[in-house]
Amino acid sequence: MTHPEAADTVVARLVAKGRRGLALGPGAIETPIDQSARADAAGLADMLSKIRLGRMGRSDEIANMAVVPCPEVASCMTGSTVFVDGAMTDHPEFARGG
Repeated sequence: MTHPEAADTVVARLVAKGRRGLALGPGAIETPIDQSARADAAGLADMLSKIRLGRMGRSDEIANMAVVPCPEVASCMTGSTVFVDGAMTDHPEFARGG
């Protein structure tokens, strides 16, 4: 099951119960798991060239975005993926896996 299919399945179940559901799509996020990738200067420069914001995201930025759609001001949001990726998904190379 792909990410969109999984999100659709979860949202369908939530909506049936009167709830909303959104998926977060993080881009390149600075975490301990990618330390080796960040240590490779050429690889890091290549990755950053594909992120319009010009930097990797932080885990707190993903967490902060998770609470944005919670208030009633976003009560019509459901079934969408919110990308928190510094516009990385807009880069043509992303379609080929980076």
